[in-house]
Amino acid sequence: MLRLAAGLVALAAAANPAAPQAAANAASSVATLARVPSDVPLFPLENLKPGMKGVGRTVFANQKLESFEVEIIGALENSAPRQTMVMARLTGGPLANTGVIAGMSGSPVYIDGKLLGAVAFGFGFSKEAIAGITPYVEMTGFSRMNDIMLRASAAPESDVLRPIPLRMSGLPMPVDGATLISKFVGALETAGTNARSSMGVAGLSPLPIPLSMSGLSGAAFDAARGLFSKMGFSPLQVPAKGVAPGPLPPLEPGGPVAVSLIQGDFDFSAVGTVTHIDKDAVYAFGHPFFGIGPIDFPMRRAWVYDVFPSLNQSFKIASAHDTIGRFQQDRATGISGKLGAGPRMIPVKVSLQNRPGMKQDYSFSVVQDDLFTPLTVYASVLSVLQGQERVAGPSTVTLDATVNFSSIPALRLQDQFADGQPGAMAAGLVGSAISFVMNNEFRRVSLESVTVNLTAKEAQETAAIDRAWLERDGPVRPGAVVPMKVALRTFRGEEVIVPIPVEVPLGTAPGRYVVFVSDGAALSQAEQREMRQAFIPKNLDQIVRAVNSIRKSTQIYVRLQRFEEGAAISGTLLPGLPPSMMQVLGASEGGEPVVRTATTVVWDGAVAVDYSVKGSRFLALQIER
Repeated sequence: MLRLAAGLVALAAAANPAAPQAAANAASSVATLARVPSDVPLFPLENLKPGMKGVGRTVFANQKLESFEVEIIGALENSAPRQTMVMARLTGGPLANTGVIAGMSGSPVYIDGKLLGAVAFGFGFSKEAIAGITPYVEMTGFSRMNDIMLRASAAPESDVLRPIPLRMSGLPMPVDGATLISKFVGALETAGTNARSSMGVAGLSPLPIPLSMSGLSGAAFDAARGLFSKMGFSPLQVPAKGVAPGPLPPLEPGGPVAVSLIQGDFDFSAVGTVTHIDKDAVYAFGHPFFGIGPIDFPMRRAWVYDVFPSLNQSFKIASAHDTIGRFQQDRATGISGKLGAGPRMIPVKVSLQNRPGMKQDYSFSVVQDDLFTPLTVYASVLSVLQGQERVAGPSTVTLDATVNFSSIPALRLQDQFADGQPGAMAAGLVGSAISFVMNNEFRRVSLESVTVNLTAKEAQETAAIDRAWLERDGPVRPGAVVPMKVALRTFRGEEVIVPIPVEVPLGTAPGRYVVFVSDGAALSQAEQREMRQAFIPKNLDQIVRAVNSIRKSTQIYVRLQRFEEGAAISGTLLPGLPPSMMQVLGASEGGEPVVRTATTVVWDGAVAVDYSVKGSRFLALQIER
């Protein structure tokens, strides 16, 4: 197979006279990044027998490439459809004390100098280093699609089919922030469970992937670890990028390689082992990174410091360094990519003001992916807050974020959180909003940048709606403005009076009306009960509008309404309609769904305050001609 690839390159060069020079330039560039082995034959699986001896290659510590012994136990045919898993016993180096090590994923195994495959699977709590080996021929089964899939997946607006793991269905209408965040966090857990449960066979499971994290405080690391552990990774804190004890050698089979999710002030990189390098193509892991399919993630050299032995699962301690290419495929039998330039990353800036005159700025970039973009933004914002602010006790977090896309309007997320876990809620709103848009059902979108401004205070700035009253007796006429006051009771018992004028529109029919004074969450819940509809967008613009219309906790909402049959179309409440119009709407076929409501709204208003408000009140108002 390797010789066939070389033959195809030669035929292409003959067809294009300029190809030899281009190939020479590419080869020179690759030579500085990787140590490409000579033509290595493959070991035929049909010749494999129990008891055969082989040798594997990996780095256990300090970038020293070492060999370990391999004894074949047998082969499990059709361990997955048309896939074979080779069972083997590994010995040598530290393996007698550590068992199969997380981070060895991809370590090449040779029999009689011929490449068999990659160490990729293991048993938990095993007394011996028993491993599952993925045949190399199966790791390259998808390689012929690499260039085609890369071009398709790199074009955000394309219609290439990809699994979308964060489908947040069942949102009510109108969309509210708390439900959106809850759906997002639940979808993350489901995605991680589904991905891990679909791997492994006969008690063997893919070796955990060490996820090296740098730039985090202890509290921030604990927060990020909780997220990524559920995704099947083994997070660990490592020195920051650029602290390698020695020079980094070129990439080579058996050497470490990293897949990055975040680069910059924060660095999250998964570390495994290179199985083989074929010209500029790199194959690694022998099992999925996450099973996403086509990807465009940075390929980086890594430094292995040492192995941490554990009765549960030993793992390599490593850090990622310079970018030397891009991984393009994440499939059931491994990951693969190309040496050269790295992929486009999404710039993220986070600013935290936690005390007067004390502002901290963070700058980093994240990968473009339907799953990992919202996850990494969520994790990084949460890490900023958890690392710098108190985790327990009264606190308030104010959020002002802008999410820019290439071809649709920006998301503007503004709110204040003071109950429960304010930091997690602020981070969750940013992550869930990005996920909601990127995982839409209409077309791929390209995220351009994310800017998050946070203000944190060590005080609970909440207030309850204690009472409300109209400062006018008797009925009013259409066109009047009725003064109203709302009394708020703060967390420490202080009373704050907020004046709010209530407008009665011209043309309002006479009758008895209700002034509904409410916080944003209670108003959204009241509308959800009225509409009795799930949010089913007809286009991408509706999703953007729904996110940008999420009500804020720092506003008091006022609604003038009467108990009279009304209607709502696609989440928009319509004022009192004549019976003839109601009949027309009810009889229409197709188009937007129409829901009959028990109330008719004639006026809406809102006033901003300095507190996260809770509560609601109803006031009676008589309108006459």
